[in-house]
Amino acid sequence: ILFGCILLCVADTMNFVKGAPGRQLSVNKKCGPQRFAVTLGLRSICPYTSMPSLKLSRFPAMLPRVKCHCTESLCGSAGDYRCKEVKSTFEVWYCNRSDWSVRLDKVTVTTACVCASDEVGIADQGMKRPNVNTTEKATREPLLPPVEFVASCRAKNFTSFPA
Repeated sequence: ILFGCILLCVADTMNFVKGAPGRQLSVNKKCGPQRFAVTLGLRSICPYTSMPSLKLSRFPAMLPRVKCHCTESLCGSAGDYRCKEVKSTFEVWYCNRSDWSVRLDKVTVTTACVCASDEVGIADQGMKRPNVNTTEKATREPLLPPVEFVASCRAKNFTSFPA
C-alpha cells in the first residue's frame, strides 16, 4: 500500500499542474522547458524555435519569426494560462516582377511565444473564452525602401541585394 501511494503521488506531481488538481500537462515531450537545451527558446516555459523569414525580393529581406511548439498548452500553475503566439505586422517593400517597380505591403508573422491568460468576454450564457491569438499593431510611418533596393529591383537583379 505504501509503494502504491508513493507511485501515485509521484505520478500525480508528474502529470498534473502543481496547485491545480485535475489539469493535465501536455504529454508531448516538446511542451515545457528543456532544462539543458542549448537555445533559449527550448528552455522556455512555452518552447519555440527561431525560423527567420528570408526573401531576397523583399526589404527588409529578413524578418524575425518563431515557431511555437505548444500553442494552447497549459503553462501556468494557477488559472487558465496557456502558451500563446504573439504576432507582429511589418511593413515591407517587394520588388514587383511584372514591371520591376517596388510596392509597399504588410506581412504578419509569429514573433514570440508567451504564457498568458486569455482575454475574457461576455457571452449570452455567461463568460466565454475566445480561442484567438491577438496581433500587436505598431503605429508609425512606413519606411522608404533603400535606394540600393529600388535600383536593384529596376535593374531586375534583386537577388544580389545584400540581406
